[in-house]
Amino acid sequence: MKKTTITFAILTLFIFIGSTSLVGSMTYPTKLVEKNCKAKTNLSDNAQKIISDKFYDWAVTRAEESKQAVTPIFFSPEEHSIGDWFGQTPDGKILVSKNDESKWDDFPLHAMGGVVFYTALNGQIGHDPEIDYRDLKVDYEVNMDETMPASKYILGDNGIVYELVKITGEQLTPTSGFKKKIKDNLVEVPEKENLIKSKDQEAQNVLGKLINTYCES
Repeated sequence: MKKTTITFAILTLFIFIGSTSLVGSMTYPTKLVEKNCKAKTNLSDNAQKIISDKFYDWAVTRAEESKQAVTPIFFSPEEHSIGDWFGQTPDGKILVSKNDESKWDDFPLHAMGGVVFYTALNGQIGHDPEIDYRDLKVDYEVNMDETMPASKYILGDNGIVYELVKITGEQLTPTSGFKKKIKDNLVEVPEKENLIKSKDQEAQNVLGKLINTYCES
């Protein structure tokens, strides 16, 4: 199978903590995607970056319309983290960070990117510059009202938007919804942290249209 570098971009943000890397920094075969395209196709690393960026553009507009804040930082590994980080979806495990010697095909799905919608403590609407990488660590608490609902959207390379919803009063962290696999020890994600297929049909349509636009024949 053809090898290509999979790159998903959280805008232009990249983070490497210890030897940990997000999926996009490694070299693995691209997941085949079929989303109303004429045929199954490989999404190039550049196409995935564009899709992630343009989805975030949509998310900023959505957040502005709904009077919410949004950040592209849907995941950040623990400091000096080891192992592969993944989420559990109805369609199988989705890889978000690669740091172990697992095979690419050990995970049927791979994240291209994602966003987090929430209510900002300072009233920020749309893109929130307050939540970013600080000392190689992300802390949502700096500007996320934990008493209000929040949602993580994860863009699967199968063309589906998955979601983790936190109801009022629940804390959302950069690793919420994910667990790590260290070598052969696969830690199961708690059921309450499982990702669902998002019921946000607009988000599903946006991802589908982006894939249709940038899929390569």
